[in-house]
Amino acid sequence: MRYKSSEKKFNIDNHNKTCLEKISSSKLFYTRDLFAYAFVALFVVFLIIVFVVLPSNKQANGFCVKKDGQVVFYFTNNTVKIQNDYDDLIETVGIQNGVEVTIYTDSNKTNFNVILFDLSNKTAKVTKSTCSHSKDCCYSPAISNSGIIYCAPHGLSIEPIGSGGFTPPVTGGIK
Repeated sequence: MRYKSSEKKFNIDNHNKTCLEKISSSKLFYTRDLFAYAFVALFVVFLIIVFVVLPSNKQANGFCVKKDGQVVFYFTNNTVKIQNDYDDLIETVGIQNGVEVTIYTDSNKTNFNVILFDLSNKTAKVTKSTCSHSKDCCYSPAISNSGIIYCAPHGLSIEPIGSGGFTPPVTGGIK
């Protein structure tokens, strides 16, 4: 297509230069932008302090072990306090820097979980179990002042005393 000499052609180079000149002559940040960035940065610092720094300062006073929602025993002050009718289903063994507690989940003593309470680190961890092929509870990390270890096949939960608690999800039907 041909243009008449009297028509003005739109010069793209001049248009780009004027846009670039406008951008380069404007401020990098406006004052309201700086206030918004400062607010977001302070909010992030606040969240880190509240959710990371403060909770890690607490030490666990002990641990609570429950079976099907009922307390089986407490581990506090380096002692095991057995509740209800679980005396013959729990065995304790003192080991170096800790206590190993075996809790049997049936009266035949064939199904069990072995829980290691590490006294030096103030942690709890399941070390052995007969729960299932995958033994997810054994591969759960040790807990100290937060978290929970839950063995679904045996209905066991181990949680620090003073934590918010945990209600296991119901799967496979209603009890």
